[in-house]
Amino acid sequence: MMKFDQINIKKIMPYFYIALGLLIFFLIIGRFTPTRVGDGSEYYALFYAWDAMFRPWMTSTAYDAYGNLFSSHEIMGLVPRDVLEVAFPDLIVGNTADFNHFWLYSFLAFISAKFSSLVGIKLSVHGAFLVLHFLLIFMTISIAYRYYKWQGVFIVVLMTFFSPILWFTNKVHTELYTYCLATSGIIFLYAKKYLPSALVFAIASAQNPSFALIAFIPFCYRVILQRKVQYNLTEVIIFVTTAFFVLAHPIYYFLRFGVMTPQLLAGGASLGGNLSTFYIWILDPDLGIIPNWPLGILSIILAIFMLFQKKNRKHFYFDGKITLFLILYLLINFYANSSTTNINSGATPGLARYALWYLPLAFPIFLFISKNVIWRSRLFYLIIILIVATSISTFKNNDPRKGEDYTTPSKISFFIQKRLPWLYNPPVEVFQERYSGYGESIHTKSYLGIIGPDCRKLLVSPNNNGSDVVFPSNCYLDKSKINAIVKIRSNKIVSGEYINLSQEDIKSSRIIIAPKKHSSGVAGDGGFILGSHWGQRESWGVWSEGNSVSLNIPCGNEQYFSKNGEFTLSLELQSFLNQKVKIFTKGHTLWQGEILGKPTDLSFSVPTDTCQKKGEVLIYIDISNPKSPQELGLSEDPRKLGIGLISFEIKTN
Repeated sequence: MMKFDQINIKKIMPYFYIALGLLIFFLIIGRFTPTRVGDGSEYYALFYAWDAMFRPWMTSTAYDAYGNLFSSHEIMGLVPRDVLEVAFPDLIVGNTADFNHFWLYSFLAFISAKFSSLVGIKLSVHGAFLVLHFLLIFMTISIAYRYYKWQGVFIVVLMTFFSPILWFTNKVHTELYTYCLATSGIIFLYAKKYLPSALVFAIASAQNPSFALIAFIPFCYRVILQRKVQYNLTEVIIFVTTAFFVLAHPIYYFLRFGVMTPQLLAGGASLGGNLSTFYIWILDPDLGIIPNWPLGILSIILAIFMLFQKKNRKHFYFDGKITLFLILYLLINFYANSSTTNINSGATPGLARYALWYLPLAFPIFLFISKNVIWRSRLFYLIIILIVATSISTFKNNDPRKGEDYTTPSKISFFIQKRLPWLYNPPVEVFQERYSGYGESIHTKSYLGIIGPDCRKLLVSPNNNGSDVVFPSNCYLDKSKINAIVKIRSNKIVSGEYINLSQEDIKSSRIIIAPKKHSSGVAGDGGFILGSHWGQRESWGVWSEGNSVSLNIPCGNEQYFSKNGEFTLSLELQSFLNQKVKIFTKGHTLWQGEILGKPTDLSFSVPTDTCQKKGEVLIYIDISNPKSPQELGLSEDPRKLGIGLISFEIKTN
C-alpha cells in the first residue's frame, strides 16, 4: 500500500488548483436562482425515481417527491406534476412511466448526492446536478492537463467558459454532459488512447444514442490498428464497460417498450427528416455554433491565417485516422440532428442545442493555434486582446442567470434579414418562430404569411390557412391593404416558399393613421407604434420588457398630424410597481416623472422636426426599475416588466 510520503505532491497540485478554481465558480453560480429549462422537469423527476425507490422509472412515490419539489417553489418554472404525469402516454406501463430521455444523467446526479452525504454534505436536487457538472468539467480539464499540461487546460477553459456552454453550467439539461464527454473523447483520440475515447463516447450515447456509432470508431482503431498490442486488465474492463454503456439505452427501452429509443414511439424523431438542411447546426445565423460563438469565429480565422504561413506548417500534418474520425463524427451527427422534428427547440440561450455537439471539434483548432503562437510575441498579445473582446459578447449572451431565448432572432440573423435578406433563407420553422413575434404559438394560428424585418421578404404560410399577414410594426403597413396584395401573390406561389414584395406593393400598403384613440391590445389597431423591447400583445395592451423601449410613429405628408409644427401624443400607461420614467426623442425630453402602479394618462408635444428621413418619429422610454413577477414571488413569469401601454392617440396642435 502506498504511504502518504510516497505521494508526489507536485503531480497532484495542478489537479488541486483545477478543482479549486472550479469550486469557486460553482459556489458563485450555485447562488443563482434555479430555473427549469426544456426537459429539466424530467431529469429532476428521474432523480427522485432513484432517490425514492431506486428505480429507473417513475412511480407514484417518485411523483409525490417531485410534487413536493414543485410546491416548494425551490426551482422556478417546473412543469406541474399532473402535466408531467401525462406528458408521454405511450411510455406509461401499468403504475410506472418513463420519459423521452434516458435516466443515466439523473442517476449520476443521484450518485453525486449520495457520495456527498457520506461526508456530511446534504445537497438539494439542483445542487446534486451542480456537483455532477463540477465533476464533468473537472474530468475534462484534468484529461486535457494529463496529455497537454497547462496548454490543454487553457484550451478547455476557453471552450467551456468562453462559449455558449457557459449558460448550461447551472441548467439541468444534458448539453454540458454531452459536451464534456465528447471533448474528453477527442482529447483521448489525439493522445492515441483509443479505448478510453470509445468509453466516454459510449457514456455519451446513453443519453444520445447516435454517439454509439462514434464510439465504435476509436474502438475499431484499438482493435485493428493496435491489434499487436496486448490487452491489460484495465483495457479489458474498459472494453466491457464501453459495451455496457452502448447497449444500456437500446436494451432498456427494448425490454420496456419494444423499441430501441423512446422518440420512435412517443414522437420527437423522424430519421433523416431534415437532412436537406444539415448545415444549420454549424452555419445558420440563429441556430449554428459558428455564428453564435465569437471566439469560434476568431479561432477559425486565426487557424486559416496560420496555415498560409509556411513556418507554421510543421505543426500541421495529415493524420488519416483523425481525419476519418472527424469526417464520420460530422456525418453521424448531421444525420442524427437532422432527425429531430423540432429544429428550433428551447432550453438554450439562442443557438440550437444540437449545435453544441460540434463545439468539441474546436479542440484540434485551438491546439494547432497554440502550437504556432510564440509566447509574448505580438501575435500572442493580439490574440489575448481579441479573446477579451469576444468574451464580453459571450458573457452577455450566455450569462447563466439568463433564461432561455429561442423565439427571437440573433443579432447577426436580424442584420442579415434586415439588410441582406437575399443572402439566406432560414428553415421555415425558424423564420416562423423567430420573426413572427409569436414564438412556438405561431403554429396554432391561421395566417397568410410572415414579412421579415426588411418589410419586403415574405414567407408564404406553409399551411395556407389564414387571411392575415404577420408583419413587424415598424413596417407601417395597413393590414387590409397588405392582406389583399399578399392574397393575390400567394395564390401563384407554393406554400412555405419565400417571395419578395415589390416597392410598389409596400408603398401602396403604407398605413394612414386615423385621428382616433388606438388600442395596443392584441385585437386593437395600434400595433404599428410598438418599437423595440415590447412583449407580446395581450388582450388589455402590451408590457415593456427591460429597462428601455421605443415607440415608432410613421410620419410624412400623408399623415394628418404632419402638416403642423408639432403634434400631441397621449398615452394611457400602466406601470408594474412604481416606475420612474423618462420619455425623450433626439434632442428633446418630452416627459419625465413617476407612474404609480395604476392606469395613468400622459400627454406631451412632439416636434415634427423629429420626423426622420425614413418617415418615422422614434420616441424612447427609459424605465427605472423593471422587475419580473418571478423575482417577486407573484408567478413564474420571468419577464422584466416596467410599463404597459394600453392605448394612445395622436392629436394635432
